[in-house]
Amino acid sequence: MFDIITIGGATKDFFILTNKGEIVRNKKSLTKQKLLAFEYGAKIYTNELYTCLGGGACNTAVGFSRLGLKIAAKICVNEQLEGEWIKKVLIKEKVSVKYIKNNTKEPSGFSSIVINSDSKSRDHIAFCCRGTNKFLKINPRESWKTKWIYLSSFSGKEWVLQFKNIVKIVKKKNIKLAFNPGFRQIESGINKLKDILKLTEVLIVNRDEAIELVLSKHHYNQAPHIKELLSKLYKYCPNLIIITDGSRGVYAYDGKEFYFEKAKKVKAVDTTGAGDAFSSGFIGGLVKNGDIKKSLKLGIKNGGSVVTKMGAQKGLIRNL
Repeated sequence: MFDIITIGGATKDFFILTNKGEIVRNKKSLTKQKLLAFEYGAKIYTNELYTCLGGGACNTAVGFSRLGLKIAAKICVNEQLEGEWIKKVLIKEKVSVKYIKNNTKEPSGFSSIVINSDSKSRDHIAFCCRGTNKFLKINPRESWKTKWIYLSSFSGKEWVLQFKNIVKIVKKKNIKLAFNPGFRQIESGINKLKDILKLTEVLIVNRDEAIELVLSKHHYNQAPHIKELLSKLYKYCPNLIIITDGSRGVYAYDGKEFYFEKAKKVKAVDTTGAGDAFSSGFIGGLVKNGDIKKSLKLGIKNGGSVVTKMGAQKGLIRNL
């Protein structure tokens, strides 16, 4: 019996640091308010390049494992192209690879992440190739022996069908579900997610994602206040809503009480894995102690720790 099975993306991440980027404020969009820009037609040089394991399912699996939980990752890789490396890293981190599927149609997923090294907040942009992540399938007949499922970004044209299978598994096995939707899911809006949201024990989104989801069902002339976002999302996911808000901190709502935990001030090196680190800290704490306030503190601690190192896993904390 696993404590948590993570489902979602697996990538090999390439980090490129440059001081040539500029932050541009964009008042024309509610969801794209800050842009990282480079001179048109310029050739950008960098002297720093790092390679790390990434992807929502892998980042959180490693985070959970380091907190002492029994973890497996459900991902799809090409074992001939980087997939074997991904599996070795997970095994080293004591994450079970029994649910990993091999697919040779495309390379394993990878990301090129450009970090603005002159910025205090180390702003970044990720260019992602989903690769074999697109072929991840969920089989309800598999042995799903776990207390929790952590569902992150899901690629591929058939993701709606795969979510229906996850709904079947959660209902049949009485498994608790934590859900951190990816770009495709956020873009699709609440209507396509309504069935899985009803079963979700914990929904974790950042502020921009929360705005986009709420705007898919409700009209606003300006970005809604954070409490309004929490309340609206609770209508569709009536358990626990978490909204992360970068350096400002994290907000939560369980239908009875609003929670807030301030972010820790740290010297950021790379913010790429902050969201996944928070998620693994928060859900890991919830699995261990069931206390929302304590779990928010652990999530903040984990997120603050991971941004002090390059990559989404090196700075993850160990043990509770």
